[in-house]
Amino acid sequence: MSTYSRLDDRYIDDDVIRSFMHNEVVAKSTSQDIDLKSHDITPDEEFRPDLVAYRIWGTEELRWAVRIIAGTEAEWDPLPVGAIIYAPPLAWLRDRIRHFASDGQVSDTVDTD
Repeated sequence: MSTYSRLDDRYIDDDVIRSFMHNEVVAKSTSQDIDLKSHDITPDEEFRPDLVAYRIWGTEELRWAVRIIAGTEAEWDPLPVGAIIYAPPLAWLRDRIRHFASDGQVSDTVDTD
């Protein structure tokens, strides 16, 4: 098992399985579910996905989720200032990370519930 934190996407050792989880996170964030939390990217957050993660979930460990929801790839890519992102609940993210890290089952459809 990985030495990364259980909230770090690298906790999922397999890059392909991790990409499936990333796809689920993006699908959930664009799903218009009522449990999504909106967040406006402010100028002080442009290069700080860790700060956005802390403001949304109370932990900077989910900066990877901010980046993929905002559509940026690298840590140093700027976040879109003024854009509104929609973040899934922390419990949902924990569940998906646990799912993909433990058995890696990938379904044919993306479950956003």
